[in-house]
Amino acid sequence: IGMAGDPEYKNILKNGKSVKMEHVIRQAWEYFGNNSGNPVPDDKTITNIDPANTEAHRPFFHKRVRSEMISKYLEGYFSNSALRQLELKSSDYTWTDGTREKVK
Repeated sequence: IGMAGDPEYKNILKNGKSVKMEHVIRQAWEYFGNNSGNPVPDDKTITNIDPANTEAHRPFFHKRVRSEMISKYLEGYFSNSALRQLELKSSDYTWTDGTREKVK
């Protein structure tokens, strides 16, 4: 979680047991809230972006696409029962924009 070189960096595949939910939520806040320095809101609301018309939104768009690709890749490592367990805890990592939900 995070970028290599960052003191908060955790390789989720190599160090999965050391990755805490706090790290995951903080990283998601940077991607979905565009706000790495502020506290994570309780409602985990996704900040809307418009990368086609706002250049400053493009890095966040790329992070979100990359995050989606990585999550799909990681799903392949989970058994069906592990995926069901994750679904039971989805309130811990579900972010919403009010019309649809994203799972991080």
